[in-house]
Amino acid sequence: MVLSVLNPGAAMDKAREVAAAARATGRGALINAGIVGAPPRGNAKARTYVAGPDAHLFTQLTAYAFRRDTATAGRG
Repeated sequence: MVLSVLNPGAAMDKAREVAAAARATGRGALINAGIVGAPPRGNAKARTYVAGPDAHLFTQLTAYAFRRDTATAGRG
């Protein structure tokens, strides 16, 4: 699994790079995600929105780092 947190300006280039590697190896699910909200300090909260045909796989990360209320968008 590749989890990459980038500024939005770099996201598309990195997504293309990871997708090309996934296609070349025939492995990997692709999930698009965005973190929305303030940095996690004090009472500040951010939400993670995920999309794509394999978005449901993202919920596996809740056991490690992400809250269970992470929102999942539809396929796309």
